[in-house]
Amino acid sequence: MGRVVRPKWFERTSKRLFTEIYPYSTIEFCFSDGWFSRFLHRNDITLRIITNQAQETPAQHCEMIINVLCFNRRNSQLQDGSEDTVHSVGQYLTSNIVNMDQTPLAWEYLEGKTYEMKGNKTVWAKSQKSGWGKRQTTMQFTIFADGVARVLPLMIFRGLENSKITIRRREALRYDTRVVVVFNSKAYATTTTILHWLSKQLLPELVGLPTLLIMDLLRSYKTKPVKKLLKKNDVTLSLVPAGCTGIAQPVNISFNRPFKDMLKKEIDKEFERADNNIDPNDITGSSAVGEMRVMMTKCVGEAWEKFCREKREVIIRSFHCIGASLPIDGSSDGEISIKGLPTPNLMTALKDWKT
Repeated sequence: MGRVVRPKWFERTSKRLFTEIYPYSTIEFCFSDGWFSRFLHRNDITLRIITNQAQETPAQHCEMIINVLCFNRRNSQLQDGSEDTVHSVGQYLTSNIVNMDQTPLAWEYLEGKTYEMKGNKTVWAKSQKSGWGKRQTTMQFTIFADGVARVLPLMIFRGLENSKITIRRREALRYDTRVVVVFNSKAYATTTTILHWLSKQLLPELVGLPTLLIMDLLRSYKTKPVKKLLKKNDVTLSLVPAGCTGIAQPVNISFNRPFKDMLKKEIDKEFERADNNIDPNDITGSSAVGEMRVMMTKCVGEAWEKFCREKREVIIRSFHCIGASLPIDGSSDGEISIKGLPTPNLMTALKDWKT
């Protein structure tokens, strides 16, 4: 369960089973396309698009996920002498329960697809410059358990950090104001990037209150400078284990897919506008890269604003699904919903959060 199955697996397995069932047969089993097609039809098997990837199945990660839920519940308990008078979810206000994650964005977002008349055996499309599709940015998103958008998306482009080149400064003036842009050599969330995000974006929004910050196991989150800054500001780091982020992290549960759908529409609009006004291949050198960066900031900014306006309740529910923003007395634990894991089992396990 959870393993990617390809035609070669069927071929190996069918030949092995034939040998086991008919050990003395003089006939050699022939795995033909026709036999394979009929086998799939008889057994109602079809080729499907993978909708959720993980290193292991949810059931195999059950104990790890329960540990995370119990960690969050344990750290949400009221401190001595404090009263829960606001949201009844423990020491953290829902405005201080946070999830952050990154996702890459390739510049050729259509991924080799276009619309064409049915029946055509060859679908032609004009390609962009060589290596264009390999260029990408990392988008970093921060969402809060109350659904309020407090921190702008962070876009990490590949390039020289703190460049004072005139063309870069002019380009920066055209970036969409609904995103924050930084550069580094790998277009990746390094320790420096995380420290910048914490000090300039997140921490000012936490107003000094205790905070639960949910993130995955990216190495740059666990460095000494990052841990020191979090501890200094009373931020508890809750790390989602590898292989579990797709089902136990709010950004993956509620945000990524609908946001990327909105983003793709915005990118399509921009490319349509560009097609009607200018050929991107007519722009050469650094101008082409700069124009694409400017366009990407506008698309991400527009999609972000639209998502925050239309999908606030979706974000709130995603924190409920993992129990992070539910009452600490367990009265609403029935709202916990993690794909592949029975809710009653999770509710029972959460009762032992002290152990």
